Amino acid sequence: MNTTFANKSATLRPEGVYKVRATRWGWSETKTGNARFWMAFDILGQADWDNLKADPKPCEPGTGTWSITIASEDNVAWLMSNVQSLGYDRDDLRGLDPDEPNAFNFEGKEFFASCKHDEYLGKTNEKWSLFKPRKLGKDRFLALSERFSGVVKQLQQQHAAKATTQTESPKSDGKPLPY
Repeated sequence: MNTTFANKSATLRPEGVYKVRATRWGWSETKTGNARFWMAFDILGQADWDNLKADPKPCEPGTGTWSITIASEDNVAWLMSNVQSLGYDRDDLRGLDPDEPNAFNFEGKEFFASCKHDEYLGKTNEKWSLFKPRKLGKDRFLALSERFSGVVKQLQQQHAAKATTQTESPKSDGKPLPY
């Protein structure tokens, strides 16, 4: 699970997407004995998730952490997808351990993280995860277009009919009024 409750202060950071910079990472063990990869970061500013290329808005300085608990192959795939998006290029997990020789160095790597609020043991906490905008693939877009082409055509026809009705005169001759 991709969950870490990093901010223990009384004031929660607003939910949203933030530009962040990796500071530390490593492995820990959960209470149930599963391995967990975690990455801590400094928060640089609040991003506009509709325009991630824009400069982030200033916000209260702080830190956060995202993590993924490894309990299945799906979790490993999720972890690898996340770290590969940050440049990880190794063919095993050893490169994710900063204490291993030739470990991958994430320090200073800037990325986007999502902050959401979550209830845990009766308290609202920040829940951080790596934010990776996903572009809709060409095949999926074409399938979507095909699936809804009839609806789009119908709506276009309704729009055209409504526009024609609005320009016609209320008189019976159908000529537009000279406004």
